[in-house]
Order: sequence, then structure tokens, then C-alpha cells
Amino acid sequence: MRVEVFAFIVEELCLKMISNMEDLKSMVFVASDLLAIWTIIQEARNQPIEGMIAVGEVIRTRTENKIQSDGTVESTILKPFQFSGWNTLDPNRIDAFRVPPEILTKATYAWNHSYIYKNKYSLGATHYYNPKIVVKTPDWALKGIKLTTIGDHDFYKVE
Repeated sequence: MRVEVFAFIVEELCLKMISNMEDLKSMVFVASDLLAIWTIIQEARNQPIEGMIAVGEVIRTRTENKIQSDGTVESTILKPFQFSGWNTLDPNRIDAFRVPPEILTKATYAWNHSYIYKNKYSLGATHYYNPKIVVKTPDWALKGIKLTTIGDHDFYKVE
């Protein structure tokens, strides 16, 4: 099921990003980039740009360190229950399909800059959550070290 959803998302993103065939000739995106951009939209579209970049940094940190991952962006993001926007019943999964173009632009910027900045905003965090909407503090947060808060998200380093 996740593969079909991913294929649909890639198609939708491409349609939103490409206004005509001339644009297509100048754009090169890897599927993993599109998946990461969509994850940032689902997870942080209502957060400041620093928070969106920090989510991208967490994805990259978890991928590079093979934390709940085989070392690919796809496995990092699509592993069940790692990024809530991909959970079947998460309301963000549906709302993200109604994303305005400016949010798509910000998420693309955030993903690209998460590579440039490395851990400038997340400070090396491996996890984050929004305590305003999560009823019970996750077990991993109780064991981890809180590094920073950006917007509504608390960022943690979990060993």
C-alpha cells in the first residue's frame, strides 16, 4: 500500500511543480527527494522555515546513521510509525494533498537546505514531536535528550 501511495504522491508533486513541458526539461528530482519534500509538508507545513529545515535535518540524520533505516531516505521515511504523516489514519496525510504552491516551494527549500546546513537547526536531533497535539509523551522522548524547540516541535537526540 505504501508503494502505491508513494507513486501517487510523486505524480501529484510533479503535476504541482511542473506548469508546462518546458519546465520539465529543466527539473531533476530524485524520487527520494520528492518523498522527503512530501514528508516535510505533512509534518511541518504550518511551522516556521527553520522548523521545516529541522525536519529535513532529522530525516538526513536518521538516514545517515541508519536509525530505523537501511540507510536510504525511502526506508527512513516509510518505515511504519516513524513519521506520523505516513500513518494510515493520520489526518495530515489527507490535508497535505491540498497544499498550496508556496508551501511546496518552502518544503523544497527546506529539504535542499537541510543538506547545506547539516544540523544547524535540529542540533543533531534524531526525533521530534509536537507536545501540543500528542496526548502522551512518547517513550523515546522520556529516554532522549531535548535539544531545542522550533515552532511547535520539540527536537530530541535519542540513543
